[in-house]
Amino acid sequence: MNRNPLDEAARSLREQTQGAKLTPDESDAGLHLVLRGVRTAARRRRAIRLVTVQLCAVFVGFGAWAAGTGKLAQLSPFYEAPQIETLPTPPSRPRRTAAPPPVADVAGSVDDDAQVAVPVPPVEEPPAQTTTRPVTSRRTSVPPQLSPVEPPVAPPLAPPAVDPLSEYRVAYRTQFVDKDLERAVELWSRYLRLGDAVLSVDARFNRAVALARLMRTNEARTELAPFADGEYGGYRQIEAQRILKWLNTQQDKP
Repeated sequence: MNRNPLDEAARSLREQTQGAKLTPDESDAGLHLVLRGVRTAARRRRAIRLVTVQLCAVFVGFGAWAAGTGKLAQLSPFYEAPQIETLPTPPSRPRRTAAPPPVADVAGSVDDDAQVAVPVPPVEEPPAQTTTRPVTSRRTSVPPQLSPVEPPVAPPLAPPAVDPLSEYRVAYRTQFVDKDLERAVELWSRYLRLGDAVLSVDARFNRAVALARLMRTNEARTELAPFADGEYGGYRQIEAQRILKWLNTQQDKP
């Protein structure tokens, strides 16, 4: 059963001071002394615990390093280094030397004073050989005439696709923002040649208005007549009739 050190100190203090009358200062001094002893013991236990934890961490880390590097078995007191057995080298075989051919003892069969004449065979000289080299005629090879190779002709590039809506915006901006009526008439004509049926009616009316402002009355009347007659379902019919009425009071541009 674990006992609280503070309770033990208080109990011993009560036993020592039981039956004695102490002043408040003496009681406070004794209590402070007991508390200081308790704090000192607590600090000592914390220090011991901290050192123990650090040593355990060091041992655990060292064991992990030894296990990872394969040196854990070498740290055991029962570890014995493996002995490497050396194989005996085979004896070298002696080299065989060829025995010299036997020499006949000529001196025993011939007298010392006799002279032996050894016939010398005549040496025939080989006939002189004349080497003839084949005569090769040097002919200069003429390279065949090659016909000039024409460079490949690149196929013509296809014209970029035209966006009808972009053409419409350019023509509209040219007429109503830049006030360039001549250029606007050309752009409206180019847009109508694209065959776009979305804004073609509005483009025809804008082109007719530009022609009327340029005082090209004959062309303007031709373009405004279908609108004034209601061929487009009443679209811009009243505006076309007013413009035609105004053009009838004007003189054609020469």
